[in-house]
Amino acid sequence: GILVGWRSPGVTIREAALAGFLTVIIDLDAIMLTLGSENEELSMLLMYGAGIGIVVALIGGFIGEKIQSN
Repeated sequence: GILVGWRSPGVTIREAALAGFLTVIIDLDAIMLTLGSENEELSMLLMYGAGIGIVVALIGGFIGEKIQSN
């Protein structure tokens, strides 16, 4: 997120969040295909991790924008 916000011209906070979201979706698909989704506890932990990943990407984009504006 920081790199996207820092190196891209203009306001790019949404781009960083979208990139984080797509990365999380691809990771979740790969993990669910390999490990299966029978375990509800594992599925819930993966969803929490996905949410945290999206928030971190959004925060990184915001920080990158602040670095770029200086």
